[in-house]
Amino acid sequence: MRARSTAIAASLTQLKGLSTEIEANAHAFRANLERVTRSEALASMRTLLSSIR
Repeated sequence: MRARSTAIAASLTQLKGLSTEIEANAHAFRANLERVTRSEALASMRTLLSSIR
C-alpha cells in the first residue's frame, strides 16, 4: 500500500510539472500569436490573398 501511495505521489508531482510546462508553452504561443497578428508581413499577405481572389 505504501509503494502505491509513493507511486501516486510521484505521478502527481510529474503531472504538476507537465501542467506548469503546458502553461508556459501556452503563454509563449499566445505571445507569438499576438506578435504575428500585429506584423505588417501578415497584413501584406492578407492584402495579396485578397487581390488574388
